[in-house]
Parts: sequence; C-alpha cells; structure tokens
Amino acid sequence: MDQMQATSQFQAAYSSARRAAFFDAIRRRAADLPTLEATCGDLGRYRQAPRGVQTIALAQIAGSEGRAHEFDRNFLPRATYLKERWSRVAQAMSDGVRLPPIQVYKLGEHYYVCDGNHRVSVARHRGQDQIEANVTELLPAGA
Repeated sequence: MDQMQATSQFQAAYSSARRAAFFDAIRRRAADLPTLEATCGDLGRYRQAPRGVQTIALAQIAGSEGRAHEFDRNFLPRATYLKERWSRVAQAMSDGVRLPPIQVYKLGEHYYVCDGNHRVSVARHRGQDQIEANVTELLPAGA
C-alpha cells in the first residue's frame, strides 16, 4: 500500500466517524469512547498484575486510558490531525510490518488502551478480529 491509499483509508474512517457522530446526536446516544478513569475511578484502588503479551479480541477493547477524545466509541478517528500517524500505521500494517504489541489494562472482561490507540483504530477499520497486547490486569487492592 502506498501513502495515498493509506491517506484514503484514513479519510474513509474519519468520514465514518463524522457520519456516526451525526446520527448519534440525532438518536441522543453517546459517541464518546469510554475512559478507564470514568469506568474505575482512582487507579490507586487497584493492584496491577502483569499478564504479559497475549492475543486479545478487538471487540473486548472498551476504551482508552488517555486518548479517548481522539477516537469515537468504535475507535474511528475524530480529528484530522490524526491523519499522518494513522496513515503510517495503516501503511505499515498493510505492508506486513510487525508492530509492537499495544499496551492495555484489563478490567473484568474489558480492556482499555494505554498505548496503541492508532493501531487499534486501524486494525478495527481493516476488519481484524484480534491484536497482540501487553496486558496488565487491574484487581481490587484487597484481592
């Protein structure tokens, strides 16, 4: 894939996000990507248990730790300034470049992205079902 094709894919994903935002507003449905902080509150109430690199289902990724404002609830890009990075990731994935695992927190059955939001966005847009992730599970401090 060349840079022009990758940019075209970004434009398609960005347009989908804009269209979804319009219909979500009409339906009065939240379009925001959930944040880890809003879901679990203070991280200090949890102990972190490293689980290593695993293959996880993209459908189980529920939100983001710090970049939720840049992507919608389907991990579609919400801003044009994401184009360059998103397109580079799309091109690398298409060319078969092995990218590092994303970093996620696991809370119950769901995951929240700490690092790798662009990789998740591109993977979902490409129709992938799974992605490699370095998982840290959050457990109640007393458990």
